[in-house]
Amino acid sequence: HHRWQLQMLASLHAHNPELIVGFEMFPRRVQPALDAWAAGKLDVKEFLKQSDWAKVWGFHPDLYLPLFHFVRQNRLAMLGLNVDRSVISKIGREGWDAVPADQRGGVSKPAAASDAYRRDLADIWIKSHRKRGGDKSGKSEQAPDPAPDPASVMENDDFKRFVGAQQTWDRAMAEALVTLSKKRP
Repeated sequence: HHRWQLQMLASLHAHNPELIVGFEMFPRRVQPALDAWAAGKLDVKEFLKQSDWAKVWGFHPDLYLPLFHFVRQNRLAMLGLNVDRSVISKIGREGWDAVPADQRGGVSKPAAASDAYRRDLADIWIKSHRKRGGDKSGKSEQAPDPAPDPASVMENDDFKRFVGAQQTWDRAMAEALVTLSKKRP
């Protein structure tokens, strides 16, 4: 899907050469590294170091470097859309209210999640927890535990914090886009 993203970016650029490319993996604090990369001032190694790649995303950079090179070759701006993962993780562990406002990366409180969004996340939650749980004994003939009911999952406190973390991730990106659209309509 990364090659598809590059093809889409190239197609969009053909229609509007003044794009700004937002990246969900980058927190706002690494914006100077994104600006320096786009301006051609950093090599790959230094860009990955200054953008704190191993900490902020961790996937192999070769998956994303074609996108980053396209941005630089076409003199496009890059925008870090998110906040540090540590903020998201803390909200996921402790909840929104447990994280002081000055530690939320400037993100305002997300609106309440819709039922449809919560149901979609419950399905993801169930699949994720079944994959991680598995059979610890190593016996392959043992049947897996039945999937929990999504309605019961949605009442689980851990799940509620998971939803809060997802909403914060989404809200951070949305706020960055709104701020940018006001600067460059």
